[in-house]
Amino acid sequence: LAELKSTASEDLAKLQDMQRELAQVGELRALCEEASTAAREAGETASAAARDAGEGTEARLAALEAQLKSGLEGLDARIAADGVAVKKLEDAVRGVQSGSNLRNLVEALAQKMDAEMGPLKRQLDDITAQLNDFLSKGASAT
Repeated sequence: LAELKSTASEDLAKLQDMQRELAQVGELRALCEEASTAAREAGETASAAARDAGEGTEARLAALEAQLKSGLEGLDARIAADGVAVKKLEDAVRGVQSGSNLRNLVEALAQKMDAEMGPLKRQLDDITAQLNDFLSKGASAT
């Protein structure tokens, strides 16, 4: 039981660590989405400026737009990777939570054992009392 309680405590600590990591991943995801939105807006602004500018400027803006698109693709990849990490963390959290169900089962088993051992203990106490009576009667008979 002590070992199971220790394991349950360790699992709880792991769960808390995973929850903190999950919160951090959520924050990173929000930051990536904000950066992605800002990059898209900058790309749209760059496109509008390219239309208004001369031919030489259009080439520079096209290069900048290509860089922005490349950056967006990188951000999208990071968001996808964060999504995979979040999924793994959620699965791990579910696993640890199912471990807490194991703790409840162990506690229920301990209560059941106590309930079953109570009558046996009373019977053993009765037999011990009878043996003591027998021995005390036998000692007084001699």
